[in-house]
Amino acid sequence: MVYDNIIRLCQERKIRVSRLEKELGLGNATIRGWATYNPRVDLLKKVADFFGVTIDELISDAPAKEYQKSRREKRTRSEEGA
Repeated sequence: MVYDNIIRLCQERKIRVSRLEKELGLGNATIRGWATYNPRVDLLKKVADFFGVTIDELISDAPAKEYQKSRREKRTRSEEGA
């Protein structure tokens, strides 16, 4: 799920995973390893900051756009109820 979301973000921004790893100072195939094991939170934060998303969006089962939409809807509902 984390790995899939990062791959999707890389594809959307036309950046290779290897370039992302290099830009963030990660070792080769670090992100690829996240397909089978959970990354450290500090590394997730680096990736989230790079893409301008939250850690929640990286670990979410829903694609980021759906996640953002649901967050906006929840916020609107809570503001209307306040």
